[in-house]
Amino acid sequence: MAYNVALHYFGVLRAEADLRVAEEAVRRAEVDLRDAKNFLRRGTGIRNEVLRAEVFLAESKLELIKTRTERGVASRSIDCRSPFRPRECINMPRTMSSARLPCSQAGENEHD
Repeated sequence: MAYNVALHYFGVLRAEADLRVAEEAVRRAEVDLRDAKNFLRRGTGIRNEVLRAEVFLAESKLELIKTRTERGVASRSIDCRSPFRPRECINMPRTMSSARLPCSQAGENEHD
């Protein structure tokens, strides 16, 4: 049980680090887009660079959403697997055999 909690705790730490990276990628993409628009406005850039920057920003925002979701899932998984889990735990599968049981029931059936 302690191994699983530690494993999921490190999963949360990794998800938090991934989130910081994704947030920085969005900030960088916003700067790139602003620069591309400024170059185009001054006549030293091309429309293709603005489009490329817009696509990069959209992809970065999508990755940020995905990363936020993964961090939330990782956080909830440690809540559900911890012996100190909250009273109301989401229905999260702990093993394939307990996929349809709420966390409190799934934990009782798991052999750690």
